[in-house]
Amino acid sequence: MALERRSKSLKQRATSKSKVHTSIESLPKEVMSAVLALVASKSITDLINAKLSCKYLLQISEDDFIFEKASVDKFSIFPWRNMTKQVSKFLKRCEESGNPEWLYILGLYEYFSMSKTSQGLNYLKRAADKGHVESSYVYSIILICLGGELKQLGLKLLASLKWFRTRESRMKIRENFRWIRRFQFQELRLFKKLERRKMGRRGRCCSLLPLMFLSSRS
Repeated sequence: MALERRSKSLKQRATSKSKVHTSIESLPKEVMSAVLALVASKSITDLINAKLSCKYLLQISEDDFIFEKASVDKFSIFPWRNMTKQVSKFLKRCEESGNPEWLYILGLYEYFSMSKTSQGLNYLKRAADKGHVESSYVYSIILICLGGELKQLGLKLLASLKWFRTRESRMKIRENFRWIRRFQFQELRLFKKLERRKMGRRGRCCSLLPLMFLSSRS
């Protein structure tokens, strides 16, 4: 009798699990992708846990849309020497998927640290085109520094950032430049170097860029 009750209980549990599994897979992939993208935007750890929960979610988690929305706040922008293969692969997918937060970090790194101005500007523009506020601000300031027609474009972009002057956005940019200064150059040496090699006298205002961030009103 006890054996029958136990057997019945196990069957009920199996049926219950089967129903839950079926209910998840019955949802459209677009819906589940949107859900996982929301999870990824809040916590990479939660995304990993979701991927490990079942094969269906593991398959959907490879959608580019999820990598585009994923949060990269947990990854330090400098240095990248000790990056694992898994992290490197993940961030590469973020770049290929057009993750604006990661494009912004790459833009800062390439433009201000590696002196690859064209590539850095391209990253910043791609992020700005996706509505990334910090990228839009840095990109607009650089365009203004370059002068000519680019200056007018930069002024127009800067004027459109009506809600940029938030404490959170200013603090974020300041922190990014502190990383650059700490791991790549001392004080304003990087910006003076860019002034001499890349922009001449027209780039003089760009050498003051970190000062603008660090001295803005809190």
